[in-house]
Amino acid sequence: MQCILMNEIYKIGIGTTTTANRDDAETIANILLNENLVSCVQIIEGIKSKFIWDGKIQEVTESKLTVKFKLNDTEKIENRIIELHKYDTPQWVYWSANTYSSFHEWVHNPQN
Repeated sequence: MQCILMNEIYKIGIGTTTTANRDDAETIANILLNENLVSCVQIIEGIKSKFIWDGKIQEVTESKLTVKFKLNDTEKIENRIIELHKYDTPQWVYWSANTYSSFHEWVHNPQN
């Protein structure tokens, strides 16, 4: 097992949103990638979501997108997801994550 020692902390953004179906997830993923707002999108289909909406417990099957991005693009990505999304109040949750130098470099320059 190789151990990676971090002398420096490398930070990237990771965020998630959900959509009603795979087609909507694919559309959002492709636009975010084509506009170079994110370096990676992972789509998981068939997740069960339970939540309160209009005072009632709702249960739906959704697709979940997880994106990796440069932290300084957070606001642009948030605005674009809200613009593209079909939900009235889409989930957009993001955080800063530590990573190692090579992955950090790839997130910032995915063309390489």
